[in-house]
Amino acid sequence: MNLRAFSGAALLASVTLVLPTAAVVHATPASPGSAAAAAPATAHAKGDSGLSRSRTPGLTRTSARVTGSDPVAAARGFLGSRRSTYHVATGDLAAPHKATENGVTVVRFGQRFKGLPVTGAQYVVRMKDQGASNVVTGTSGQYFSDLTVDTSHPLSFAWAKRAALHAIGSTIRWRSTPAVTDHGSEIVPVGQGTLTRHVAVTGYDTARNKPVRQQMYINAHTGQPVLSFNDLQFDGPVDTTGPSVNGGSVPLKAYQTGSTYELRDRTRDMYASDGGEILTRDAEGGDFSLYLDEEMPPRIKPVKSSTIPFPASPKSGANDAHRALGEVYEFYKDLGRNSIDGHGGTIDAVTGVTDFGSPFPNAFWNGTYMVFGTGGFGFKPFSSALDVVGHELTHGVVQYSNADLLYYGQSGAANEAVADYLGNAAQNTVENISETSPLDGLLGDRLCASGPRAECFDRDLNQLTTTDDFISTPDDNGGVHLNSTIVSGSWWQIRHELDDPARADALVYKTLTQYLSPLSQFIDIRNATIAAADEDPSFSDAEVEMVRQAFTDHGIVDDWEFNVLGDDYQHLHEILGYPFIYPRVADRRWYASDVTSVDDRFPSIVSGSLDHPGVSSRISPNDGEYYDLPDSDGSNVVWARTRDTDGRTYIQTKPVGGGPVTDQDFAPAPFVFSLRISGDTIAYTFPDFNDGGDQAVVLRPDGDFTTIKATFGRTVSNVDVRGNKVIYTVSGFLGRKFTIKEYDSVTGVKKELGVIESPKDMLMYDLNVEDHHIVALLDKHVSSPRTGIITMNRDGSSRHWLIKDDEARAPMLPMLTATDNAVSFTHLDLFSDWLDTYLRQIPYSGGATKRVSCSKAY
Repeated sequence: MNLRAFSGAALLASVTLVLPTAAVVHATPASPGSAAAAAPATAHAKGDSGLSRSRTPGLTRTSARVTGSDPVAAARGFLGSRRSTYHVATGDLAAPHKATENGVTVVRFGQRFKGLPVTGAQYVVRMKDQGASNVVTGTSGQYFSDLTVDTSHPLSFAWAKRAALHAIGSTIRWRSTPAVTDHGSEIVPVGQGTLTRHVAVTGYDTARNKPVRQQMYINAHTGQPVLSFNDLQFDGPVDTTGPSVNGGSVPLKAYQTGSTYELRDRTRDMYASDGGEILTRDAEGGDFSLYLDEEMPPRIKPVKSSTIPFPASPKSGANDAHRALGEVYEFYKDLGRNSIDGHGGTIDAVTGVTDFGSPFPNAFWNGTYMVFGTGGFGFKPFSSALDVVGHELTHGVVQYSNADLLYYGQSGAANEAVADYLGNAAQNTVENISETSPLDGLLGDRLCASGPRAECFDRDLNQLTTTDDFISTPDDNGGVHLNSTIVSGSWWQIRHELDDPARADALVYKTLTQYLSPLSQFIDIRNATIAAADEDPSFSDAEVEMVRQAFTDHGIVDDWEFNVLGDDYQHLHEILGYPFIYPRVADRRWYASDVTSVDDRFPSIVSGSLDHPGVSSRISPNDGEYYDLPDSDGSNVVWARTRDTDGRTYIQTKPVGGGPVTDQDFAPAPFVFSLRISGDTIAYTFPDFNDGGDQAVVLRPDGDFTTIKATFGRTVSNVDVRGNKVIYTVSGFLGRKFTIKEYDSVTGVKKELGVIESPKDMLMYDLNVEDHHIVALLDKHVSSPRTGIITMNRDGSSRHWLIKDDEARAPMLPMLTATDNAVSFTHLDLFSDWLDTYLRQIPYSGGATKRVSCSKAY
């Protein structure tokens, strides 16, 4: 860089004097007094705006013997005898510094010009001692040979002091009057040389909470700083503050490296013992999908600032997150745990993530670190709530505790319950929230962008939720959030009834780390908590009984599943193990893929009667292959069997009343998207890897098959079969035109039934063919989660909406099935507290829909 006069904020920069890079000179061996063969290097910087010119070589290598045992005299003599090569006026060399190490003596000469030191100018001679002589092995450094500055009018110390304090006064907030020390006149090697007065200004900067020793070189003619830098080297923890999303400021444990501060906390015990630290990063609006992988993206660094206090971080809430992470660490330390992993490991968090640039009002633990969204839709950044931070950090504790509660069903609800309880307990402890406070037991009470805290929360641990409120659903991972307060409420009741809340916190932590296992169910958690209390000598018999009663009050007792949910409870969970997988129905029997069997990687097909919902039977083999996509016409059932060994998908059938399994066809890839049967006709779709769309295969009654393909860039989808008629659509992937077509599997005739067009992109799926109707889901507003239901005659006429896709009652992310009497569809309520799913019906005549599901979720 060019060193010009610096003023204002630039004074506090850490400035490095950049000197010209000289060429490496390889000098030939020479006798004393002879000139080396190498030509000298010239400076890169020229003119008054840059560094002074130097014709002296930078780095050289040589092997020149010089007489005399005194290394300093030998070095001076060496440079003097080679004036034409090194251009060093030995009379301008200041008192040298000499050091010998490992047989090599290094002599360093400072440069003077007209008796004044030249800032930073130093020339080095390296040699080996040979007794009566020395052998010079090389030189390096900077010596400015073309200085011509006038030194006859130096600046007095009094004026330099006044100029320095004036220049630096607007950038530093001094605790007291700074001291100024004189170092005399110096030549700064800028241009032909600049005459300066070197002073040091020392004191304490309260704005940055650090001491200052500012080295300032004041131009003797202009009074402006030519060079100014703080030469105190900082590298350590700093206590500071930063604005909070919730108003005011929060204390922060930061780390300073040079002139940069980071949200990096190395003050906790884990750093001294194991090197763990707390790191808070800002995604700056990056999409949450970038942080699903457990490895942190390398470009995301801890939040930095060039000054302290830290600036506000309104979109990310990084300041609040960093403070909360430290507080939750201390909360767990009091429970006897050293960081998330229990072994002093680093606590890492990313704040300020979005949903493809849109608000992301959520937070999650991804298996390695925490991720917090920007909020939005009436919410503050999710990192701004200490209980939310504690909740996500606790998910990590659950994982590393080796209890690692499986995140599904009752064990998943227990996972959420631990996170809710300990997250809330951390907040109550830090913020001194009493059990009589309206904020007690509220999760996320700080998240509302406006309104009282007590009216803004996600879950309330004080609300008496019992097993009577248990929701059996495949959504929400089997109700992990919906059912969590049954357990967390039991623990929270214990926290209120014990004489010291900290004892309850320790009891829950002990239960998690010493008793629970990945598949622990509600009754296991009850028994484990009672055992943990009973084995603790500080718990009296009465207190152990109180712990037992808390779980009883919340309905967690022996056989509660049978008494509350009935004997079909387990079957519902087995059949509907994954969200959005629903059974097919024919002749009052259902058929589904059992995705939570003992070996749930390889599901099989099960069936049951609508008249006896608690009874089911397996109808496919269970042999380590993957059975899926069942359908039936009442006489036969068809399914897809995917083999791990060859990657093919086989289409198989079996009579409903029992009999052999028959291979009907196979697809050359393990992807079959829909599969339907009617009599002797079977149809399915699978991807066309050549054209990029999907194609359909029809297995005809004559035992042969027909492949239906679309033109390039279009796809065949929505296949269904009724009798010998195969109905399907042809469209773009996200198209503006869906053509409904029919193929007769007996005659081979194809015809177009109708066209649905839109001026904008739309989606059409779940097409169902009945005796007189075609019913499908249609979404002409793909940016909305709502989907409409459209019906038409079999000939494509009389198309009309049963429910328009822009109606408030339009279902969200539905799946559809139809009979000749009514249309049934699922409705996933994205705007409920959690993902509640219902089954509803609407007649073909239209009108009101009615709920036909009987469970709490359907």
